[in-house]
Amino acid sequence: MHFACDEGRYHIQPWVIPFLLDPGTSEPLPRARRQTGRFAVYDVINQSHWGGVITGDEVTIDWSTPCPCGRTTLAVEHGVMRFSEKKDIVEDKISCAATHEVQNEAIDFLREFQS
Repeated sequence: MHFACDEGRYHIQPWVIPFLLDPGTSEPLPRARRQTGRFAVYDVINQSHWGGVITGDEVTIDWSTPCPCGRTTLAVEHGVMRFSEKKDIVEDKISCAATHEVQNEAIDFLREFQS
């Protein structure tokens, strides 16, 4: 759902909240300057199930500089790489515990993080 522009960047849909996570700690990286980390998103429109996903992708987002194509949404830079393809990663397993309590904690976190 994130289409590439003429600059080769993947623009994030306006209803999707992107996060970059530290690959070692899963802590959110600052939403400033150019950052590289594990890509995670929360889709605020999704009503059928939990809309949050932590991917196995290493991506770069420049939070401060608009894309030269003129679009105003954030964009993932070209060069997305799977963590499992990196030589220094032995295992790249993400587990899921999508219980009701975990979802509520995530929503509370997102509300606090967006404030």
